[in-house]
Amino acid sequence: MEQEILNSVKDYLKIEDDDNAVLKSIIEAVIERCENETGKAFTGESTLYLQAVRMITADWYDHRGTTTTEQLKELPLATHVQSILNHIAISTDYEEVTQ
Repeated sequence: MEQEILNSVKDYLKIEDDDNAVLKSIIEAVIERCENETGKAFTGESTLYLQAVRMITADWYDHRGTTTTEQLKELPLATHVQSILNHIAISTDYEEVTQ
């Protein structure tokens, strides 16, 4: 993972010092999820795609390890993330994921 992407996410989350290994693994999982959902490769060059990665990472980071005895419900993602991913999926501005 590029240091620039990690730093961008850390700035977004307002994290100064943290276990980078934990944050890196969350970011990698978010990128994988985004690529699987959109079919488009994440390069870090698109501000819109990077924003979606930051928003989902913030949600997953804030809710890591969350447990409850209540009926489990899906945790809500930040507003508009799904519409951003839908836009990326149908846009021709992004390269297809190659296997």
